[in-house]
Amino acid sequence: MDDIVSETTLQTHANDTTVGGFLNANAEQIQEIIEHARAQLRSVRVQLRMDILFSRQVHNQTSQQTVMGYFSTQPEVVNSSRPEIDINAATANFNNQIEHFNSRGSGYQMERVMKFTISITKFRPLHGGTYIPTPPNIAKKHCTINVLNSDSKCFLWSTLAALYPSKMNQNKVYTYWKCENLLNMTGINFPVQTKQIPQIERQNSFLSVNVFYYDAESGDFCVKYRSPERQREKHVNLLLLEGENGNHHYVCITNMSRLIAHRSKHEHATHVCNSCLYPFNTQQSYDNHLPNCLKHPAQMIRYPNAKNKKECTLKFGAYRKQYKLPFHLVADFESFWPHSVKVKFNHRRMF
Repeated sequence: MDDIVSETTLQTHANDTTVGGFLNANAEQIQEIIEHARAQLRSVRVQLRMDILFSRQVHNQTSQQTVMGYFSTQPEVVNSSRPEIDINAATANFNNQIEHFNSRGSGYQMERVMKFTISITKFRPLHGGTYIPTPPNIAKKHCTINVLNSDSKCFLWSTLAALYPSKMNQNKVYTYWKCENLLNMTGINFPVQTKQIPQIERQNSFLSVNVFYYDAESGDFCVKYRSPERQREKHVNLLLLEGENGNHHYVCITNMSRLIAHRSKHEHATHVCNSCLYPFNTQQSYDNHLPNCLKHPAQMIRYPNAKNKKECTLKFGAYRKQYKLPFHLVADFESFWPHSVKVKFNHRRMF
């Protein structure tokens, strides 16, 4: 899930003693809050969280014992095709969780709803779709093939462009029609999501695929899917572009060194690690790096902006963690007692 965009807490009252009563009474306000976020972000995920006070009568005691219960729904996608959440389904979900909470015979009874929060996050499913033009700063590097498709099969066409390169009409769909059935895409839904790629690799034992994402705001790239298959006969690198409307499009990468040339001052071709996107000047340095890098999940080194003094200057800011004195030395000296030594007249000498 992406970072939280907003968290809205609704006011609760002493008479909010049932989940259904509270949600139905506030259903209109809940939907308005979600609609406002959806209108701004187009597609969001919504999670409802509820804190409930429970109480029970303890045997041989006059006072009641209370405890808080914390419940939440699974994140639910809300977009233009599904503009609202199902309040009745949310009510049933909370009631099932409460029933499970009391299933061990604790004897607790719901007193009231203490807190209710609507958590909304931006949602952008990573899958390709309709055609998106290549950004000018990437197009001028001549390192990609962007197939001009009118369907939702950009993953297929871009993969075929990498596997069966053509010297002419590289960006035309009809160039790859004759190769369309050479990939086993059984059971794959279009547009292809990154989570479907492992299945594609299982069905095509000669193929491995990496997917990189282009962030238009920063102008840099990150690894979205790194294939675990290292010994396949054919390997394909794809770039995932995002359009203004939130749609995505796969593009074939033909030269990784050119694609991330801005991350190195080296004037010649580099050897790029597909796991961290670091460019190495020599094959030897790349070979030394790769085994260690593959031990960890895919990651990317992000350099600070050299033009921004605040961003590229390291300063201490946790002043609240400082001691009142500049230096505070503590020394702990251990004591060692040797065995007593017998001397004349049975006296003992102690050290």
